[in-house]
Amino acid sequence: MSAGERRSFTANTIIRDPTWRRRDPAGALHISPRDAQRYGLTDGSPVRVTTERGSARATVETTNMQPGHISLPNGLGVDQPDSGAGVKRVGRQRA
Repeated sequence: MSAGERRSFTANTIIRDPTWRRRDPAGALHISPRDAQRYGLTDGSPVRVTTERGSARATVETTNMQPGHISLPNGLGVDQPDSGAGVKRVGRQRA
């Protein structure tokens, strides 16, 4: 798994309002079409990614990834102030 992939809208997420992320606001899990088919997944399918450090929920997006590889973007799971003087987590949530 590649964690921290740079994507079009993941730069400077710690200093930008979350609405800046025009594409893929939740940070989809990129997977090859072959692997998605193998696991019965389609674009938009919810998945839980688990590693030795923990797990998180993501949404599937099939891409030109090499079979056997998956990727999640950097810059998600960031706490942003919300309008009610609280904090809102932007991006993936722990599963």
